[in-house]
Amino acid sequence: MKIHADKTDNGPRHAFTPREVRLILSSVPPDWIDGLKTVRLANGHEGYLPWASFFRPTSSLIIYSRRAIKDRTLAAILSALAAHSLNIQICVSRPRPSEADQRRLWQFIQPWFDTILAKLEPSRIEPTLRKLSPEAHTPMEFLPFPNDVA
Repeated sequence: MKIHADKTDNGPRHAFTPREVRLILSSVPPDWIDGLKTVRLANGHEGYLPWASFFRPTSSLIIYSRRAIKDRTLAAILSALAAHSLNIQICVSRPRPSEADQRRLWQFIQPWFDTILAKLEPSRIEPTLRKLSPEAHTPMEFLPFPNDVA
């Protein structure tokens, strides 16, 4: 599979690097990416909402994600890949699914979303799951004040 990123000389970068896109694609079920040959991080669509589309006839995934945050871009990529599994049509004439389909897609992709986001940004994991220093586990001690009556 070939991953190509359009050149960004000035302005905002793509939300993901080709390496991160490869990590995303390796983390989803194989039937979602069945037949995928090329991935393009495209420059067009300068909106603030990311957009991704998987064109199965040409076996290509196009991701528009400049000026977008990673969470929304990841959701757009997973939605584009998973739409076929739920028989939701996302095409050029209707690039965004209906609100009901968006809710179905979100419920379907949420387990993969959480797992992949944790792999991409380990600092966003819950603080209790991160390795804490030994001092963080010592109980807090209250020191008496001179005017405390015992």
